[in-house]
Amino acid sequence: MRRLKHTSSIHDYVKEFSSLMLEIPNMIEEELLFNFMDNPQWWAEQELRRRGIQDLATTMVVAESLTDYKREDSSKVESLEDSHATGWGDEVSRYHNAPRMGSGKTPNV
Repeated sequence: MRRLKHTSSIHDYVKEFSSLMLEIPNMIEEELLFNFMDNPQWWAEQELRRRGIQDLATTMVVAESLTDYKREDSSKVESLEDSHATGWGDEVSRYHNAPRMGSGKTPNV
């Protein structure tokens, strides 16, 4: 299990871990959970630890759900990059830099 690393999708990592888990029938759940949490990419490990899940089955289900979150997150970045390429970036920047209510700042008009 130590050789298993999360290098592609989290779905592939969970699938590979499940296969390896079946090859080691005597390992207790705490050891399996430790090994699972020891090898994912940093963003997945951080999110799983933040949620504080204590059992392997739930951890694996939550890890599977992170795949969609990560893909959605990257599509947002791409859409922002596209907006800059099409000229909408100025609109995004203007609203992003607008003063917030209660900040005491007045807009530069």
